[in-house]
Amino acid sequence: MPKKRHQSLYTKPSSTVHPALSKAASAAPRTGREATASSVNERLANLRLSQPPHREADEVTTAPTQPSRTLHPSLNGLFGVPLTPPPAPRRNGLGIARTGRGSGPAGPPPPLSWLLGSPPSQDYLEKSTRPLQNFTTPAVRCPLPGMTAPHDKSLLHMSLKALAKEWTWQAYYNQHLIATVPPRIKSILVSYLGVYGPVGVIRVDDLNAIFALPSEAPDAIGNDEITHLDLSRIIGHSLNFRELKTFLHPVVRISQAETDREDLSEDEPEWASFADHIPSHPSPLRFTNLTALSLSHPGPKASWTGLLSMSPRLATLTHLSLAAWPIPTRTPNSLTATTSSRFSPRVAYGGTDFYSAYDGAWSEAASLLRQLSRATYCLQWLDLDDCETWWDALRWEKEREGAEWTGAWRGMKTVLLRSTRTHSAQTASRSSVSVISPDQRDPVTRQADQVAEYVKHLRAREGLSYIRFERGTDI
Repeated sequence: MPKKRHQSLYTKPSSTVHPALSKAASAAPRTGREATASSVNERLANLRLSQPPHREADEVTTAPTQPSRTLHPSLNGLFGVPLTPPPAPRRNGLGIARTGRGSGPAGPPPPLSWLLGSPPSQDYLEKSTRPLQNFTTPAVRCPLPGMTAPHDKSLLHMSLKALAKEWTWQAYYNQHLIATVPPRIKSILVSYLGVYGPVGVIRVDDLNAIFALPSEAPDAIGNDEITHLDLSRIIGHSLNFRELKTFLHPVVRISQAETDREDLSEDEPEWASFADHIPSHPSPLRFTNLTALSLSHPGPKASWTGLLSMSPRLATLTHLSLAAWPIPTRTPNSLTATTSSRFSPRVAYGGTDFYSAYDGAWSEAASLLRQLSRATYCLQWLDLDDCETWWDALRWEKEREGAEWTGAWRGMKTVLLRSTRTHSAQTASRSSVSVISPDQRDPVTRQADQVAEYVKHLRAREGLSYIRFERGTDI
C-alpha cells in the first residue's frame, strides 16, 4: 500500500542571519563549544552596534553642568530683568503634580475614575429637584403645647426621620414590633409620619399597629401615658373621620353565638330577651388620658360634617388644633353652585357661597362653630392659624348663632390667630416703622385684632377670665 503523504500547512519561517555575523562566520569557521560561545558574544556585540544611540543620554551628557547666572531679587527691577520662574513640581505617572515633599502613598497610583469623579445619577437629580411633599420647614414643628420634638442633630431625630421615609417597608416587616415602642416615642413618630412620611399612605391600620391595645397584641405597651396625638397632614388624605372614630373607640366584637340566638319562648318575660342582648364588656377607649389633638392641615377629604359627627367623642379635649381648615360649611363642593325655580330667582345652592366672605354672610359657618363649641366644652387652647378666610365668623352675633364664648367656651384661655401667608406687599416696608397706626396694619392683622377685641369685650361684660390671643403673620 502506498504511504499517505501529509502536506504541512504551517511552515516554520527561516531565520535570517545578520550580515556581520555571516561575514565573521565565513572568515573564521569554528566548531564545538568555542564556536557556539564566540558566535553568541559576537551577535550581542553586533546588536549593540547596530542600535541607534539614545537621545536622552546625549541630552544629559550635553546639558551644561553649571547653573545659569541670576541676579538678586532686589536688582531685577533695577535692570529690568524678569524674575526667575520657580522649578516645576515633579509629576507622577498620571501627570498630576506633587505639591508635598513626600513621594505619595505606597502602592500603585489611583485610577483616573477615582480622581475625576463620576457624574450624578438620574435618581439623585430627581430627588434633589423634587419639591417637598408637605412643608418647607426641615424640622418638625409640634403644633400642640407640651409636646416637644427632638433636636435636629440628635440620634432620635435621624432614626424617626428614616423610619418615616421607609414607613411602607417598616409597617410590613415590623408591624408586630412597633407596638413595643415607648408611648412618648409613639406620639412623636406619628408627627414625623405626617411631615416625612409618604402622602396618602398612612392608614388606620398603621395607627392600630402603633397604638395597639394589650388585648390586640400580647407584647404591646398600654396607651395610658399618651396625652397628645398629632394627626397633622394625615387626616383627610388617607384617614377619614369614620375611621378615626373607630380608631379612638374600638368596636367590641360580639361572638356569633350571642348574635344568632333563637327566639325565646312566650313563657319568658319580655325583659329577659333585652338583658341577654346587652354586651357584657363596654366599648374600651384606646386613649384614656387623651387631652390634646391636632387635626391641622387636613387633606381634601376632610369636612366639617365629619368633624361634627365625631365631636361628641372629643368632650374631654383641652387642646385642639384646626390650623389651615377650610370655611365651615356642609356643602364644600357647592360654593359656586346655584339653583332656581319658576317662582324665585337664581340663588346659592348651599348656605355658604363664593361671595360669603365679601358679603359678610356667615350664618352657616357661625352655626357650625356653635355646634363645635357645645361639643368641646372643656377646651382651653384653640389653634386657628391660617384660617383667616373665616375668622370673621368667630364674631358673628346675629340671632345668637355664633360660637359660645361666654357659654361652652367660657374656660378658653388661649386662641391662636396667626398666618404664614403673605397678604400685603407693604409689610416689609412697614417693619422699619416704630409705631404703626391701626390704618397701616395689614388686613390679616386687622382682622385678627377685630376678633380679639370683640371676644374680650364680650367676656368682660359677663365677668369672665381674661383670654389671650396670639396674632401675627409669622409663626
